[in-house]
Amino acid sequence: MIEQQDLFPRYQTKIASWSFNGEFGKNFERLINLQMWCFGCDIRNASGNILTEFGFSRTRPPTGTHGSTHYAMACDSRYSLHLWGFGMVIADATTALCLKRFQRAPHIFEGRFDSSPVFKPHDLPSFYEPRTGAQQQMARRLLHRLCKQVFGYENYLVRRELSSYRRACVATAPRNAGINGMKEPREAWSLLVEEVGSVREALHRTSGPSGSIVGAAWSNTRQGMTCR
Repeated sequence: MIEQQDLFPRYQTKIASWSFNGEFGKNFERLINLQMWCFGCDIRNASGNILTEFGFSRTRPPTGTHGSTHYAMACDSRYSLHLWGFGMVIADATTALCLKRFQRAPHIFEGRFDSSPVFKPHDLPSFYEPRTGAQQQMARRLLHRLCKQVFGYENYLVRRELSSYRRACVATAPRNAGINGMKEPREAWSLLVEEVGSVREALHRTSGPSGSIVGAAWSNTRQGMTCR
């Protein structure tokens, strides 16, 4: 099992400030690249499309239109997850978060996300970096939900006894999607569910109405976040 300080170093300050530079950002980007590669393997799986078996709907580009097939799934009554070959979006009724291949920092869109015309990257609405405390608070909430959803998907493969298949996917991933010491992306998503959740909880205890940090000093510990 990968230790969190090795895979996502300084995750407390990075997630709290929405800063995806350094080793944290490099490994986060590699994880997104790896997961997108694995989704592609699951679509091409010789035994059947695992995404549709899990519950994703599939919408191909209109006839004569070049683009990526759109996979979508309602996570619950509030959130929906959308996948294309170029990235993924988690959305609720008012906000969306986009994680693209080869892009470190997730970006947000404030408004109702309409996925129906999206088959190419430039079909997406204008996502941007969350800068205000309120925007970063929304982004952390959506990121936490996305991590939970992808972790649940990867656990589905374990329940189907496909761990060896997933390890084979990882072994054949391109260099920009490799993370040393990680056999399955499920390990990293498990860490992120815990880490993003702990940061959200700590910020909730120490923040004002806007979600900005009030009088808190962050320190990194192996166990998690402390505010003093």
